[in-house]
Amino acid sequence: MLTNLYVLYFISLVVPSVSTGSLTVQITALENQRGSVRAALYSNEEAFDNQKTDRAMGRIRSELSGSTCTFSWADLPYGVYALAIYHDVNDNGELDTNVFGIPTEPYAFSNKPSVKWRSPRFSEVAFQIEMPDTSLVVALSRWSDR
Repeated sequence: MLTNLYVLYFISLVVPSVSTGSLTVQITALENQRGSVRAALYSNEEAFDNQKTDRAMGRIRSELSGSTCTFSWADLPYGVYALAIYHDVNDNGELDTNVFGIPTEPYAFSNKPSVKWRSPRFSEVAFQIEMPDTSLVVALSRWSDR
C-alpha cells in the first residue's frame, strides 16, 4: 500500500496537471468602426470593484471592421474572472461619461448584469475558467438601452 502512494506521488510530480486555460471573447453589436474596443479581464474582486486597471489583463483592438471583434487570453490559471469592455469611439483611452457620470460610449460586462444606476459588483459579472478553452459572447450597448 505504501509503495502505491509513492508511485502516485511520483506521477503527480512528473505529469503536470492542466491548471490553465484560454479565454476567447467575441464582442458583438459594434455600432461603427471608429476608435478602439478596450477589454479588461480581472482575476480578483478587489481589482474589479476598485477599478484598478493596472491590475487587469487588458486588450485593445484598434483595427475594427464589421460589427464584431474578438479578444483572446492564454494560460489563465483556473479560477474566477470578471470582464469589462467598452467601445472607445473617440479613442481617448477612457470611457466617456456625461456630467452625471453616465457612460456616453457603448460598454458591456461579462454575465450581462441587470444593473443600470451603479457599477456592477464582481459577484454579478464573475465567471469561471475551469476548462482548457472557455468562450464568451458579450454584446455592447449604450446606457440608455439597458
